[in-house]
Amino acid sequence: MNHHKFKLARNLYSGWINTQTLCLDCFTALSKFLTACVKFLTACVKSLTAWANRLLPPLHSSLRDESGSAVVEFVALAIPLFIPIFIYLNSFASLSGNEAVIRTLAREGVRAYVASDNDYAGRVVSQQAVQLIAKHLGLSEKELQTLSATYECSRLPCLSANSRIRLTISYVDSQTQRRVQASAQENISPWK
Repeated sequence: MNHHKFKLARNLYSGWINTQTLCLDCFTALSKFLTACVKFLTACVKSLTAWANRLLPPLHSSLRDESGSAVVEFVALAIPLFIPIFIYLNSFASLSGNEAVIRTLAREGVRAYVASDNDYAGRVVSQQAVQLIAKHLGLSEKELQTLSATYECSRLPCLSANSRIRLTISYVDSQTQRRVQASAQENISPWK
């Protein structure tokens, strides 16, 4: 039992480290992007000012007026601040979608195993169900190739009375190259 707790803690810690690394990479890329945005906006303001000074001399005095500059400053500051929020929400939605897909695959795979007549048929039916459902849920061919399943049984044969079957499924997301993993378990009836 302690071995399983240690293994769970190790998996949680490694998942946390992977998430922290992913966040650090995203933050670094975001920082570079925001720096580029600020440089671009500065260049745009300089070029607009030069254009206005050159082509619109009568309006030059009205451009020096401070009225309306708060709106321009707000837009210039708000857009670069909102872009990271949208990027974060997009990546969070993608990760949440992947987690939902893999949990569904694990749950339905173990259900197919339990509904079978024997262990061999259970594994075959479970693998077929996982492949079919994965295609239906939109996993790409590349993701289907990385799909792996591990079965753990508390007793042998797995479908014996009072047995517990755990199915762990994982695949590599083709967009983020992140391994997504989930487990599901079913208990066999004592009257089987």
